[in-house]
Amino acid sequence: MDVLSAMQWWEEWQLRVLVLGSLFIQFFLAFAGRMRAMPKLRMFLWLGYIGSDAVAIYALATLFSRQKKLTVDAGSSSLEVIWAPVLLIHLGQNTMSAYSLEDNELWRRHVFTLMTQVTVALYVFCKWWSGGERLLASAVLLFIVGIIKFAQKPWILRRASFASQQAASSVSRPRKAGIVSALWRFCTTQYSEAEAAKNKGWRKGQKHESLQKFVEEASKSALAPEAEAADHKQMYDEMASAIGHTNYFVDVIAPYSAGLKELKAFMKLASLRGNLTIDWYIRTRFLALYANVRTFGSPLALLLHFFLLPSMALASLVLFARSHKDGYSVHDIRVTYIVFCWAAVQELIPWLFTPVLLFYQNLPKCMGTTNGGMVMVPQYNLLSYCARKKKPSILMKLATFSFLRELVGKYGCIEEVDSTHNIVWLVFSYVKLGWKQYIQGDAARYKRFNNFRGQMTLSLLGLMERIGWSVSTRFDESILMWHIATDLCFSYPNTSVTSPQAVSYAKMSKDISNYMMYLFFISPEMLIPGTRPALFSIASEHIELLLKDSTVPLDKEENLAREILKAKKRKDTPIDDACKLAEALMELEEGKRWALIQNMWVEMLCYSVSRCRGYLQAKSLGQGVGFSSWVWVMWSFMGMETWVERYHRLEEYPDLGGGGGSGGEGAHVMASNSMSQGGAAEGRGAEEGGDERASSYRSQGGADEGEEGRGAEEGGAERASVRGRRKGRQGGATTGGIRGRGAGGRGEGVGASGSRSQSRARDDDGSIEITIVR
Repeated sequence: MDVLSAMQWWEEWQLRVLVLGSLFIQFFLAFAGRMRAMPKLRMFLWLGYIGSDAVAIYALATLFSRQKKLTVDAGSSSLEVIWAPVLLIHLGQNTMSAYSLEDNELWRRHVFTLMTQVTVALYVFCKWWSGGERLLASAVLLFIVGIIKFAQKPWILRRASFASQQAASSVSRPRKAGIVSALWRFCTTQYSEAEAAKNKGWRKGQKHESLQKFVEEASKSALAPEAEAADHKQMYDEMASAIGHTNYFVDVIAPYSAGLKELKAFMKLASLRGNLTIDWYIRTRFLALYANVRTFGSPLALLLHFFLLPSMALASLVLFARSHKDGYSVHDIRVTYIVFCWAAVQELIPWLFTPVLLFYQNLPKCMGTTNGGMVMVPQYNLLSYCARKKKPSILMKLATFSFLRELVGKYGCIEEVDSTHNIVWLVFSYVKLGWKQYIQGDAARYKRFNNFRGQMTLSLLGLMERIGWSVSTRFDESILMWHIATDLCFSYPNTSVTSPQAVSYAKMSKDISNYMMYLFFISPEMLIPGTRPALFSIASEHIELLLKDSTVPLDKEENLAREILKAKKRKDTPIDDACKLAEALMELEEGKRWALIQNMWVEMLCYSVSRCRGYLQAKSLGQGVGFSSWVWVMWSFMGMETWVERYHRLEEYPDLGGGGGSGGEGAHVMASNSMSQGGAAEGRGAEEGGDERASSYRSQGGADEGEEGRGAEEGGAERASVRGRRKGRQGGATTGGIRGRGAGGRGEGVGASGSRSQSRARDDDGSIEITIVR
């Protein structure tokens, strides 16, 4: 076939190829949803999502241009014109509404596209149509279907946008509206949203809720036994009822009453059945954000998708089959049959898909003893990355440019392990133990527990003074340091794991460590705000410089670990700090060492997920249900503090007014310097009756951080010191000092004015005692 023949063939078949290509993309998108969780195949899903609109719009433009230039018989042209409503149906996309979370925010652009493409399709059809009555009726029915489907797309995107999701999850009272507005709201509101609206009378009593009361009730719930086998169905019903009112993925704060309801229901479930509940919750939110399933729950959607649209699509197919087709091209007839049949199948998908969805929503009840839909845990390892650079793969050798080699080296080292159930169980046990043995109904301890990133484990094992410095630095530096130290302990021959229990600890430690490094280097926004992934590359370069003169093959992690520990290191580098930490860990007994490392990684994992926004978690769902979402949802279900609660919760302060108290009448301790003159104190505010203000508040080891003070915990005992200085001028100069020490400390003060008084103030839990001397 010469070039001229090929051009003639393309001129004749161009529109048919475009229509069939658009049809193929729709078929591909209908069954390619699982590719989201496959990084190597996710690009094809993205190309299909982007190309679906592009090919359909280009086909409409080609149809318009072709009809203007067409000089053949009217029969052939009229059969091509009937493809215009089919292309509108393709623009509606019956299955996947959005590829990424940002696509939902582009609903205004789709409104403009809707107006322009519907106008073009109607113009082409009205100007060049010349078919029979049955063909006309078939085309009109498809036009109605196409316009409804296409108009539904921006509406779906708007309802799935972040602002709309937040509005749907708000706790405001229902607005009063007229009959028309109320009827429209009833027709377009999902059944689940209507049920949630009945339970949104939280605003009225929310201001009376107390964090202390929530913590007390939650601590009691942690002591309740798990549900018996006969009560599983009831527990699932309670859990489904509880989680239906809080959408954590849109950064909504649930009242303490709703959080307590979730906590009580979740605590009674066994770990496996709790995992199934989490899986159901996450996938339900995924369908609401990225699929058209949310439109199937309203009365109007049920009428359209289950009765009106399928009936019209089937009727159009029947009318076309019984219409007069003499004089039309055989190829056009075949293409028309194909696209009409697929249009009918698309509209029948809800009849086939809904029973599957209803079964999946009841999956926890049906599969109470199976492993359910577990996700894989991504893995990334620094030593493995360095070893692969010493022995590059074939793909890295084929990459000509340096940036291509970096991309291949970065994304080619990602692995996955099936440790979701075990790690989630560790997190569940850690939080439940925190409720039982540490928090114990104390709001102050609740806040401290949410800020632990290893301090509790080190304090319980008495290692805070020895290696507490490893968690006192920036979190990303601490993660990198502990990751390298874990690998050194795991790969170094002298510290190889032998006992079965230590093997289990080591495996979990390795899996969590590699997952945290995956977040660190591949998805730093999911680790913690301000994470610097460049530290990974810097550490890799330090290892290369450190071992540049080594004669040992460095294509294995074991050889790298051995050579790193033996090499002479520069001070104040990530590698030097990691080696110091690893050497301190190697001095511990094997079981204690790996129990420590595992618990440290569990604490750091919980610290990280609690500081991740719900918006970022919702965005990550666009790449498939991730492991981070599992831990994050469990953390929320178990009543722990989330990112939005941390910055919006009203802090409860003790009464700082005069009139006495445990600290003595008229005595106040404040974290600022002050000066008094003529009997009035001047500082950040004037206090009547005199005041004592401390200039600094400091403790070491991990207690609360205040506005102008830092708390810490060392060796399991909290220590605090308050030092203040007051200068005044009232008949002479008076100088006072305040000193206090926690847990049975002492206080002393000296006053130059000739008068001396003493008062004591003790913290609620009795761990901090402040002595004030005037």
